[in-house]
Amino acid sequence: MDHAASDLLKKIQHKQITIATIKLSKNSKFKKNLITHHDNIKDKRIILFMKHLYLRRIINMFQISIIVASTIITFFESMKPHIFTQEHDTNTQAISICLSTYIAISTAVFKFIKIDDRKEEIYKMLQIFNEEESLLNHKLKQIRLIQSQFDDEMMFYTKNR
Repeated sequence: MDHAASDLLKKIQHKQITIATIKLSKNSKFKKNLITHHDNIKDKRIILFMKHLYLRRIINMFQISIIVASTIITFFESMKPHIFTQEHDTNTQAISICLSTYIAISTAVFKFIKIDDRKEEIYKMLQIFNEEESLLNHKLKQIRLIQSQFDDEMMFYTKNR
């Protein structure tokens, strides 16, 4: 055997040992498990993202309703001396009391349910899932690269036998 062929044989044996170590082949269990794990994480990340959007929409609607109620209270209170006579004063007070009660009750329920906290927890989980998914993508790319290098070397070796 010449020197180039023996070097190539050593490289191939080294690659085979590396590949055997991680059980790497085109249809290996390791690669299938990585792909399955990647798909599972991707699906869960999408579900978490949808939950995050849903909670964000709920929070936005809640905050908008509080803003609208506060604006209505402010409008009626500021217009009371100019437009409403004393006979209608009780009506404007009733509207203000009702809207203030709505704001107080809905804010208390919102804080009790802890929707903001849930949204933040989901956001943190999304970050973790994104990191895990990118790590798995990197591993899968490395496996494909090692596999293609191995295939190239094996093809070269079999042609030059």
